[in-house]
Amino acid sequence: WTWISAFFSELPGTAIRYSLKYSLHIAAFVAFLVATSRMQEQRAFYRLTYRFLALLAAFGVVEYFAPKLWIFTLLRSPDSLAVYPRVSSLMQGPNQYSALLSIGVLWGILSHHNRWINHLEFGLATALLLGASSLAGSWNGWLMLFLGIILALLYRIITLKRVASIVAPLALASLLFPFFA
Repeated sequence: WTWISAFFSELPGTAIRYSLKYSLHIAAFVAFLVATSRMQEQRAFYRLTYRFLALLAAFGVVEYFAPKLWIFTLLRSPDSLAVYPRVSSLMQGPNQYSALLSIGVLWGILSHHNRWINHLEFGLATALLLGASSLAGSWNGWLMLFLGIILALLYRIITLKRVASIVAPLALASLLFPFFA
């Protein structure tokens, strides 16, 4: 129905672009559901989710260096570059992007604690997630991350040494990359 409406709308070019964009989102979601429904082991599902969040973070880093890349113009709203140099990757805005990346870091902490992912995967993905979160420049995302870290400390999922190894790179990346314009 959206495709038929797009062809007969007042602005068919814009309508077709948005129909394509949202059809890709739906197709990706259905593909994710199909791929995960066949998984016998929950650990594989957790790793897939964590890797997806790391991939989303990688898109944010790529966006910082090449904001007008074709995939970003295809998959996000036209006014998303209005907040540049803050990145939003394939999402609509930097605030929700940073919040999702903060959830990714916390998911990584939990996954590493439960031995669902190894040290190397945790280290690389966490560095990517923290770097992209600093590029997003969202105080909401950082607040979520710090509240999650406090909860992880209270539940003894993480140590103070690990907290320092997470907070220090975020602070360093936030100082190195300019995102307030």
